[in-house]
Amino acid sequence: MTVFHLLRHGEPTVFGRINGRLPGVGLSAKGRAEIAAVAGRLAGEKVDAIYASPLERTRETAERWQMWSNCRSIAAVPGGESWRQVQDRVVGALFDLQRRHPNESVVIVSHGDVIRAGLLFALGMPLDFYSRIEVALASLSTIRLDGSGIRVLALNEWPRLP
Repeated sequence: MTVFHLLRHGEPTVFGRINGRLPGVGLSAKGRAEIAAVAGRLAGEKVDAIYASPLERTRETAERWQMWSNCRSIAAVPGGESWRQVQDRVVGALFDLQRRHPNESVVIVSHGDVIRAGLLFALGMPLDFYSRIEVALASLSTIRLDGSGIRVLALNEWPRLP
């Protein structure tokens, strides 16, 4: 059994607009506090590996936004992947990491839409239901993958800031 904690990045320094591949967008002070709270939540867990997206922000686009927002199963980012391709890549990576880390616990730091794609697969939900799952900034969702299948253990746990 491999346990995956899917962690969305904390609040960015530039918030309220699409950051895409904009360089130099890191975490705000609140974002760092959120992640510190998540680290506290995971402090008692045995974490064997951590993986993170190479991008600073999830690549999003304003073009074809309606199609992207309403019909994820057939939409594609201009010049990029379709939502189905994103999900295939995420699920393939989870199974690859399960083989690399059998019976271990792994933290994967990624972006909201990527985490949703994995959760939709784990829950057996169609891609077009992506908006039914909240993946808040600095939230933690946990799934378990083993020989008997995949199981969602926790969904969208938010850090509790003082």
